Amino acid sequence: MNDITEETNKIAVAVEKSEKDPLTHLLNRSGFYEKMKSVLGTSGTPFCISYIDIDHFKTINDTYGHEAGDTILTGISNLMQSLIHPHDILSRFGGDEFVIVHLNTEIDSKSFFTNLVNKIESATFTLKNNTTIKITISCGFTHHQSGKNLDTIIQEADNALYNAKESGRNQVCEFISKT
Repeated sequence: MNDITEETNKIAVAVEKSEKDPLTHLLNRSGFYEKMKSVLGTSGTPFCISYIDIDHFKTINDTYGHEAGDTILTGISNLMQSLIHPHDILSRFGGDEFVIVHLNTEIDSKSFFTNLVNKIESATFTLKNNTTIKITISCGFTHHQSGKNLDTIIQEADNALYNAKESGRNQVCEFISKT
């Protein structure tokens, strides 16, 4: 009996490591795709996906060091986690990129993402040497439409993020289909 319990615990730890980002403890890309299976399996659930990037993150790492970058990533993760709804999905896709699935209507989502950008802009992050810095994020989002696969939706959100960055950063842009 102990062997089965021990083996079950080892499997649970392995799954946790494979689906979670070790720094932020958010879902990683693999964990995100796994979690999205249940969302996509629920017909009729409206949701939006945002792709978020920290503005000038390379400059933070170059100026203050990678430990400071990790502090910023952890701080932003915690702040975003405190702002999302319990049923939303927050993931660190890699580097300074995050994806949020907001299970709500498109209109509610635009307001939600705008509030998120504003909250991060008004936050202050304290580094280990007691230096405080302000940061901003750019956010692109799109809403799920029946018939679109997940990769297409994520690409649309990423395209909207690119537009937010090209338009001056520290803002939210919605993906607008050209068809």
